Amino acid sequence: MTTVVKNINDQIMISLYLKRDTHENGMTLQEYADGVQAGTQPILGHDEFVYQFGSTEEVHDLVISWAESNGFTIFEAHRGQSVVKIEGPVGKFNSVFNITLNDITDDVRTYMMPDREPTIPTDIDAVVAQVLGFDQSFLAVKQATEYKPLDDFIADPMAKAPATAVSPIQMSTAYKSPTGDGYGVCIGIFELTYSGYVTGYKASDVTSSFSRIGLTAPTITNININGATVSSTSDAESMLDIYCAGGAAPRAKIAYYTAPNSGTQNIVDNILAAATDTINNPCVLGISWGIGDGTSFDFALQACIAKGITVFVSSGDSGANNLNMSASCCSQYMVSAGGTTVVLDGSNNITSEVAWSGSGGGISGSVTLPSWQTGLTTTTKTASSTGTPTTLPRRAIPDISAPADPATGWSFYLNGSLVTYGGTSASAPFLAGTWARLTSLLGFRVPFNMATWYNNPSLFNDITSGDNRNGYTTGYTTTAGWDPVTGLGSPKADQIYKYFHVGSTFPKLNYGFRPTSGQTYPRRTTGVR
Repeated sequence: MTTVVKNINDQIMISLYLKRDTHENGMTLQEYADGVQAGTQPILGHDEFVYQFGSTEEVHDLVISWAESNGFTIFEAHRGQSVVKIEGPVGKFNSVFNITLNDITDDVRTYMMPDREPTIPTDIDAVVAQVLGFDQSFLAVKQATEYKPLDDFIADPMAKAPATAVSPIQMSTAYKSPTGDGYGVCIGIFELTYSGYVTGYKASDVTSSFSRIGLTAPTITNININGATVSSTSDAESMLDIYCAGGAAPRAKIAYYTAPNSGTQNIVDNILAAATDTINNPCVLGISWGIGDGTSFDFALQACIAKGITVFVSSGDSGANNLNMSASCCSQYMVSAGGTTVVLDGSNNITSEVAWSGSGGGISGSVTLPSWQTGLTTTTKTASSTGTPTTLPRRAIPDISAPADPATGWSFYLNGSLVTYGGTSASAPFLAGTWARLTSLLGFRVPFNMATWYNNPSLFNDITSGDNRNGYTTGYTTTAGWDPVTGLGSPKADQIYKYFHVGSTFPKLNYGFRPTSGQTYPRRTTGVR
């Protein structure tokens, strides 16, 4: 590893996150998101969200004026995201924020990092909550895992599709998803790109992959964040996301959000882009990347909750990793997706579903215990013994699961060749697609559902066989009820649909079928559809 002082003339961009306004009822965004979780606060439409929780116009203008008067250029300013992104030369940033920026080169890449924590200038210290972009050391980890035939010399490309591979259509049938599709809703797909792993998709791969299972390819819209670009060559992570999400909710639109894979700033900005996207308006967001333990992304995820966007994040593909969850997202403001191994019969009924050994799971090192996990326990597993149940001290993952074992993986086309991949990079987008399908059929967005799920475990297929030791010394074993291998289990989609298909929201109000003018009956007059 080498460290050199960064050229003072290099142009960089950072994000200034402004202090958000509080709700007229006095709540902060975090308090409001907690209220949505508890069922005491409604989800908000975009204009209402900006009015209640966006940065005020006065604060926004103050920071823009400060940046311009100091010679910075405004890259982007967004009140709903409460961010002002500014560009300028390294030397000016060094001077204004009292840092020295360095270029650090390791075995993988070269990245920027400051020599100390930046000091927020006095003129804006009272209105800026956080500054991100100087430290680009964090690199998110892709989760897709390829199926490898025992004989690597098999020439037939169809050998890459094992007989046990499942499709989104098969798993939707297996989980008894109600008849219908995702017409009228949008699924957000989160991607990251850098020189070591360039993300993108080839239109012909998408068409061929969906045609192979009898579906029309989804419409995909690219949203590029912070200067990222989308490749026209497919990568496995992107194709697996598109295939699993789009196949679970046919006819749903897909919004493909791409940011550079370089530090916390881009992860936050990518999530916020989905949360405030009024053009595509996703109802779910699938994140198939290991974005790390901790609370760094909470304020972006809280914005999603307030807007009625449920976020599904892969739990990881290294099992319990000797009880180390440092690479896995453990925020209480997202749904953590673990993995199973599934076997179906000829009618796509489940004959066996057990834990996949690679299913990421365990206890966060720092995130506090959410109320809906109070009293739950974990049981460790070694090669020779099973531990005794221990009460959770902090947030634990996963929450729910879906097929992730590469041996019973998902087959699609990758740059013209048929391949099979698994990993929780499959379970997260498949669950996101399933939730989008239910949203379309219900006709309204269900507020963030964790407390509901944990209080109604019968809505899931409890997985009680297997563990996620995955070759390490210690892992966790499955148990009756929630466990840190498969969570509550896999979804009984028909039962989840029935649970929410009651009360004032019935009859359902289908997306895409409302008239654009005139009276609609019955109609919802509050909330977000």
